[in-house]
Amino acid sequence: MAGRAADWRDLLARWGERVLTTAALSGRLPAAVRAAGRLGASGAGVEAIRATEARLGTALPASYRAFLEVSDGWHLALDLVERLLPVAAIDWMAQRAPEMLAAVGLGQALAGVGDHAADPELVTPAALGACLLVGEGGDGVILLNPAVVDASGEWEAWLFEPELGAARHPTFWDLMVAELEGFGGPEPVAAAMDLSPLLAELEAKMALYRRGGGGAFHRGTLLALEAVAERLAAIQAGVGDVPAELAALAEELEAAWQAGVKGRPVRLTSAVPSLVGQPMIAMAVTDGYRQALGIIRWFLEDPSMR
Repeated sequence: MAGRAADWRDLLARWGERVLTTAALSGRLPAAVRAAGRLGASGAGVEAIRATEARLGTALPASYRAFLEVSDGWHLALDLVERLLPVAAIDWMAQRAPEMLAAVGLGQALAGVGDHAADPELVTPAALGACLLVGEGGDGVILLNPAVVDASGEWEAWLFEPELGAARHPTFWDLMVAELEGFGGPEPVAAAMDLSPLLAELEAKMALYRRGGGGAFHRGTLLALEAVAERLAAIQAGVGDVPAELAALAEELEAAWQAGVKGRPVRLTSAVPSLVGQPMIAMAVTDGYRQALGIIRWFLEDPSMR
């Protein structure tokens, strides 16, 4: 799931670079922030986050909590909202911005995103007052709405302005990605994915073959698994879109397995020796690709693996 600490470090680095290198955007920042060349602060400690959760009487949604662990507040340089608040300052809108609630009319318009269609009843003063205000400054605010929660426990996130209404996003992470892309220029943010559980499963499988003896079939299967592990390590160490690259590797393994079954064995990397004239090794390599593909599919389909 996107919105974890690794995702936030990447997104905020892109955000900072975009704002600080664009005169029209950096001009919205306080002079001290421009001089420091840093839009955020050190991450909030676990105890500070827990203290705020105790004060609010609720656990914070995961993607927002992960953001705080990376940066305790952030200068946004948006048209409507200047900054995300440090964790000690966030509060329910009724407490933090009562004057804005007074300016809200019943049935205020909503802009929906994706499947999040307009629902005017969500934007009554009472409903807005129960939202968590996490960003302010300028004419708008950023709100997290505990009344709209998805299956994973994420709260819907709103960029709200009394006259314009609310731009709604499924999660705080989705809102921030959309706003970054709205600056123009940088490519969409690629989600990170920790492949260490997948590599551990693959290593356990390889250990079985290492203990199983030195027969040709065991050696061939092990060669294939090691080749896949090498590719996975390269994907994890790279800077690309890890989920997309993993899905592409799965497609490549599917094709290699099917080719091997049809008598056209494939060398996935140079770690796999030539298979010409070695039918037993070729058969084993093909089976190794099949086993690795099964582990990768399991990893992709089972959220508990991630």
